[in-house]
Amino acid sequence: MRDDARLDFKNKAISLDSVVYFYTLLFIASIFLTPKIYLTGNLGFKLDDLLFPFTIIIFILKIHDIRLIRYKLIINAFLIYLFYTFFVTSIMIFFWDTGYKYSVPIFLKELQFFATFLIILASENQFKKFDKMVWFMILVNIAWVLFQITTGYRAKFSQIAGEERLAYGIGALSESSPASAGIIFLCSFWICYLRPMKNKILFLIILFFSTLFTISRTTILGIFISVGIIYLSKVINRPKRIIASLISFIFIFSLGLLIFFQKVQLPPPNPEQPSFIRYPLSIYERFNRFDHATNLRSTRWEDFLSQGTLEPLQFVTGMGKAYGNKVQNRWTMGMDSQFIRDLLEVGLIGLILHYFAWMSFIFYVPTATVFLIFLPILSMSTTHEILTLSKSVSGFYIVIVYALYYKRASITKK
Repeated sequence: MRDDARLDFKNKAISLDSVVYFYTLLFIASIFLTPKIYLTGNLGFKLDDLLFPFTIIIFILKIHDIRLIRYKLIINAFLIYLFYTFFVTSIMIFFWDTGYKYSVPIFLKELQFFATFLIILASENQFKKFDKMVWFMILVNIAWVLFQITTGYRAKFSQIAGEERLAYGIGALSESSPASAGIIFLCSFWICYLRPMKNKILFLIILFFSTLFTISRTTILGIFISVGIIYLSKVINRPKRIIASLISFIFIFSLGLLIFFQKVQLPPPNPEQPSFIRYPLSIYERFNRFDHATNLRSTRWEDFLSQGTLEPLQFVTGMGKAYGNKVQNRWTMGMDSQFIRDLLEVGLIGLILHYFAWMSFIFYVPTATVFLIFLPILSMSTTHEILTLSKSVSGFYIVIVYALYYKRASITKK
């Protein structure tokens, strides 16, 4: 399919490039700008849900783009994982009656995100336009962050039994939930680091503190790992030394945090305090209750893993997509671990295939870039279902597009 191909709608020629650009604009907006619209309780829809039929049409029009061939390993890795997921889910629906109410929509969303990833990869000639739209939306979120910090504004982020809760810290325009907002800022941090630009250090600092002030322990750990990798990659060039130094860095950093929280006692945060005082105190309070959160999650994981109907073999093969949603009988996430969700849904086999797919870009980009993205994903997967949540999966795909493009651009310049 040629990029200058034209579609004729009522005798008006529209370039396929323009259609792809407009679709991509709306899809990126669903990540960075547009919040979920709630219909009732926790049930709602997002902009990317409405884009699903257009994803199918555009994907068909772009499927034969020969430029996708250069990333064949990534594509094949994801296709193998998705085929295995489809196979296991189909068997469980037809023979074990695990139900399709949750599994079909959630699996289709996973296909949509992967298809959009391929559409963007297949439109490399439009990357500069794509980059401008992404960076503009990041800047809008930075402005929103500054507004929240200066005014002390706190958004509502959840509706449980009709009751709305205020966020711990700042949120993104599209997400007030601490973990999801933190992932949006973390992805923005990665994008800022990967793209050549002026005042990079300034924006990295702003996005670092934006992630920090969401008060999400998961993404705070993720961004500290990222900063450690960036530092080590600048002072050490050999991959093996980077790994050894990274392990040392994480150990020393974790030990320092442990000593700090054991020896230092700070007052609890107060809503009346200025933001620059309240946010650090909130971070301290959240991490000081880390053991309590760990105990709650451990109990929840044990409950899921001890389902009476599960056989040992099913932990190897899995019970099908969205099995966790079926057990809870709800659409929202609740397993608090991507590892546990994958183990139950696609088994040990699917879990390995899933994470191999996400790290398959290692064959196309520098080792330090892989560590920068993949190690935080691994750490965050322990306590969040980040490879199931729409915002995080979409964001990770966008970051990989940046990593692939700028690696290729640097090769072309040479």
